[in-house]
This record gives sequence, C-alpha cells and structure tokens, in this order.
Amino acid sequence: PDTAVLVQLQRAVSLRTLGRYDEALEAYASAGSVAEQAGDMMGVLRAKIGDAIVAMARGNLPYADQTFEYVAEQAARFGYSESRAMALDGRAAVAGFRGEYELAIRHGYDALQSSPSAIERDRILHNIGTAFQLLGIRSAARDAFLVLSATAQEQYTRWSALLTLMSIAAEDGAEPAFEQYRRSLATVVMPPDLETDYFIHLGRSYRQLGHEDLAQIAFSKAIELAEHHQLNRHLFEAEAAMRTRVPAPPPPDQGQVAAVAAVASAVRAMREELAVAG
Repeated sequence: PDTAVLVQLQRAVSLRTLGRYDEALEAYASAGSVAEQAGDMMGVLRAKIGDAIVAMARGNLPYADQTFEYVAEQAARFGYSESRAMALDGRAAVAGFRGEYELAIRHGYDALQSSPSAIERDRILHNIGTAFQLLGIRSAARDAFLVLSATAQEQYTRWSALLTLMSIAAEDGAEPAFEQYRRSLATVVMPPDLETDYFIHLGRSYRQLGHEDLAQIAFSKAIELAEHHQLNRHLFEAEAAMRTRVPAPPPPDQGQVAAVAAVASAVRAMREELAVAG
C-alpha cells in the first residue's frame, strides 16, 4: 500500500487494539477509499481484512468469514500472497471460534503455504497445532509443536511450543516425556504472561498424571503471579482450573481425522525433514 493508505491502516490498527472499534472502522473505510482512488488494490484488500477483523472481534462471524473469503479470492487473482495468507488465517480464526477445528486446520494450512513471513508462518503453525490438539489428534499437534520448538524465529514461540508439548505428554500419560519438558522450562526466565500460563499448564498436567498435591501448588503459583502482574484473564483461568477437574478428552472423530489427514501428513513430513525426535 502507498504511504497515505499505510498511515490510515496503522491508525486503524491502533484504534482496534484499544477497542475503539467504531473509530477503527472509520479509519479502515478511509484507507480503503484512498486506496481505491489511487488504484492500490493491495491497500483496498488490507482495509477489508481490517474490517473483517473488527467484525470478528464483535462476534459477527458470518460477515467476517464472507469478507475474508472475498479477500482471499481477490488476492489470489492479483498475486498478493501475503494478503491471501492473512485472509485465509482470518477464515481459520473464524472456524476456530465456531469450534470447526478441522476447517480451521485446512484454512490454516493454506495460509501457511501462502505466507512469505517466517514469523507469521510460526504463528499460523502454532494455531494449526492447537486446533489439532483440540480435535484430539495429539500426534499431529505434537509434530507441529516439535517443529516450532526447533525452528521458531522468536524465543517466546519456542517456549510456548515446549509448554504445549509438556501438556500433550501429560494427556498421553507419558510421564518421562512430561518431566523432560518440565525440567527444560523450570529454569527459564519467561515473560509474566507465559510464566503464568506455564504454571496453569503444569497444574493441569500434574492433575492428569494423578499428582493432585503438586497440581494445587502449581495452580497457587499461577494465581500468585496473575495477581502480582494484574493478569486478570490468567487469574480467572487459574482459579477455575484449581476448582474444576477437566475430563479426559474424548477420542477424535474419525471423520474429522480423515478430513485433516493430508495436513497431518504434511506437518509430520516437516518434522521428519528436520529430524526432530517425536
């Protein structure tokens, strides 16, 4: 996008981040209008992506999905791979909000193949792994997070991947693997939000492995950190986790497994190409 469009887009993103959605929509509309007058199709599509993101934040998932779909089609037509990846990632997010995790995986993998940004590909692969885990396809989730733990551009993403691998090991009842991941993270100095997440995951993992006393200690530490750093979402999650036993995840639906089998195979190939032990 040209400079005038970029200024409006950046303003829109700032307003959206602050939760000032009406003003953000006005800024996105302004960016789209300026881009259209300048014949800047990429700017037009970026403005539409922002419009869809606001709609998604407000819960208007049908409109958001339709807009993302339109942008993905137009971006493919004009050869804008980054915009196409952003739109497909948006469709994956909408599917995830709807609990349609197999669709989220398929859209996410399309976005992964389109994105030219290594950092964005890491984030997209993280979302794909999470969707696999929510579907109960832990082998594919494990492959995705093993790749991230070895190759992610940002340290935060590598730590987050290791944290999830620790949880998956506990879900599998693989205590030696769980302990290996726990030890690798125990001495790391993490940002407050991730450290709090670590203790929440640790508590759930200990509980799944039958160590309720250690689970309570971990949850208490998570609550202490969340209160100290004023992380309200984490505080609510930690308090709920301490009180509530999460039932064992059901076996994955075989129809859903078949629907994402090709993506699972591709992610496994990524892990095998890196020769990362699973």
